[in-house]
Amino acid sequence: MRSISLVTALHGMHYTGYVFNSFAKMLTIVEWMARQIDPGRVLVFLPAWDGRYYWEYAQYRVSEHLGGEVAFRRLVNRGHELGFRFMPMFGTNAANRNLSSYSAIADAATSKIDGDRMDLNWVDWDNDRHMEGWLSYMNPGVDSWRQWLSERISDVIEQYKVDAYFLDIVGGWTNNPKADMHSGTRKLIEGLRAKYPNVLVVGEMHYDALLAFLPVFQVFTPTAYPPAMQKYARTFHHLSHPAPGRGSTGVHESGFGQWDPQNLSMANPLVIPTLTVVDDTWDRYREQMLAVIEVSKKWNRS
Repeated sequence: MRSISLVTALHGMHYTGYVFNSFAKMLTIVEWMARQIDPGRVLVFLPAWDGRYYWEYAQYRVSEHLGGEVAFRRLVNRGHELGFRFMPMFGTNAANRNLSSYSAIADAATSKIDGDRMDLNWVDWDNDRHMEGWLSYMNPGVDSWRQWLSERISDVIEQYKVDAYFLDIVGGWTNNPKADMHSGTRKLIEGLRAKYPNVLVVGEMHYDALLAFLPVFQVFTPTAYPPAMQKYARTFHHLSHPAPGRGSTGVHESGFGQWDPQNLSMANPLVIPTLTVVDDTWDRYREQMLAVIEVSKKWNRS
């Protein structure tokens, strides 16, 4: 894969069902971007391509609400013709217990060392001032979950020829007696790499042992073994990086950040320039998008 100097996150559907960008609008945006920058230097990140963000974990099927399979395939195929690379998002360790598919993977739900159920319950998705508890924290060391996730990532790679896949919360680890999470994560990634050697894997955050098999992360963590992080890995800005204008974080639960038009919210020169695109970004803040693109053209880290 050629060196990437810009990551653009085209946000899909929020947990609430609000659509930021349909597949058709995403295609309009990438066709416009192709006239502004060499598409071969751009990685198109697709958060919530599968429907309601987090609620649909872990079905990983193209969302009908965003345009369905035909529109998604058109986006990727046309983007490939232009030279872009695409990266849909998957969750390393989260599954909704309310979905009918959950029964097939229920044995991989994590318990804490004392036996208490461990939920992914640190987000207030419905804004009722109480954290949600419908997501199980899954252990990729358990065969059923690792195989399930591997099959779904494989299916998307083979059906749509995407160029990369993103593993949400890949830096999560807890001491679960069922199986070792680090070992399971390594098996997952190495198994996919053996099948698809030219497909890039990207993780959200890291701990030092992940650097052995994960080359790109979404979060630059200078406190977690910074010499190795700077030497062996590359990073871009987080999913919650504010969009130009109002600073919307798109599908992310944080709502709004603070967009800085002076430095384009890119103060760290070690981080790949990142452009968040939400519902009004292309319509109202195209000049700011162009400013980010111009910075990215000059970005180079050997």
